[in-house]
Amino acid sequence: MATGSFAGQMKIITMQVAGNAATLTTSNGNLLSGAVSTSIVWDAVGESATLIYDGSKWIPVSVLGATIS
Repeated sequence: MATGSFAGQMKIITMQVAGNAATLTTSNGNLLSGAVSTSIVWDAVGESATLIYDGSKWIPVSVLGATIS
């Protein structure tokens, strides 16, 4: 995921279509490694994660069904 435009920017990512799991990792997702060890995984329709940009990395602030590891 690209860097955010400003500190405090929020994104909500929701799985809309059934199929393979979608994975966002600390390396390809620009996620803060202190908040996410390796990844966020969505594997069912309706699962979501809300992320906030701290000025340098994305931090998950809530999840519904998605798995943070």
